[in-house]
Amino acid sequence: MHNNLFFIFHYTIFINMGYIIRPNYTLVRRRVVNNYKYKKAKYLEVYENQKGTMSLVEIKQFLSVRASFVSHIKHANSFNLYNKAGRINETNPFAYP
Repeated sequence: MHNNLFFIFHYTIFINMGYIIRPNYTLVRRRVVNNYKYKKAKYLEVYENQKGTMSLVEIKQFLSVRASFVSHIKHANSFNLYNKAGRINETNPFAYP
């Protein structure tokens, strides 16, 4: 019936996976960045309350969260955000480089 009919949709209508996709670039959604900041602040508060003596399991959990965030932002045009959150400080894993 309508075999030759096609639809043109707005390019951001179907994709809601943590990215804002534009014709020339891709950005990470603010919600994703704010969720990471919230999780980091939560782990940092526990780290400071325990005066730097967090268990290895808790540090590995945070490093897992950070690795997930860094791999998510690698797929976007977010060079500055990657440089800010991508490197891990060995003495304090919660500090920005």
